[in-house]
Amino acid sequence: KDGTQRLWQFNLDGTEPKLLIENILQVGYHGWINKDTVALFILGEFFTLQVYNINTGKLDIVEKNIGRCLKKIPNKNALSFLHKVSDKKWVIKEFNLDSFKVSEIISTLPKSEDFAWTPEGTLIMGNKSKLFKYNPSKDKNWSEIADLKNEGITDILRIDINSESNKIAIVSSKE
Repeated sequence: KDGTQRLWQFNLDGTEPKLLIENILQVGYHGWINKDTVALFILGEFFTLQVYNINTGKLDIVEKNIGRCLKKIPNKNALSFLHKVSDKKWVIKEFNLDSFKVSEIISTLPKSEDFAWTPEGTLIMGNKSKLFKYNPSKDKNWSEIADLKNEGITDILRIDINSESNKIAIVSSKE
């Protein structure tokens, strides 16, 4: 009722609720990096990326003006996130958990906020009805891999890929 958004843990059947982080009140989104570390999209004047260690209670502010998409980078001790540098420049960045350094991966497609990683390390991003891919170790730019307009998908809003890399989930606004 008071607008508080906290991070809770439940059994799959919804039983045994447990508050995971008591002192953080505005968790918008989250993404687990490992069993002890969670990345948090914190609501406020600026949306911030914060990293919290469940065991130690240590909280680090990594970046401000971020997007909602927080994804672990496959085969790395790193997290990817979207940084809204300005109204016209959005960048997918890497936060390395070993060095605590942030580096740029690639600029996003225009006004596209969500992305997913294949287990092999390729980024997938939607823009309007189209899907694009970018592999940081091979590619220089995004390349189109599918147009889903004929399937009635015109505005890809969310995207994820399963761990076998053989299924993709897409949320789209209605035509």
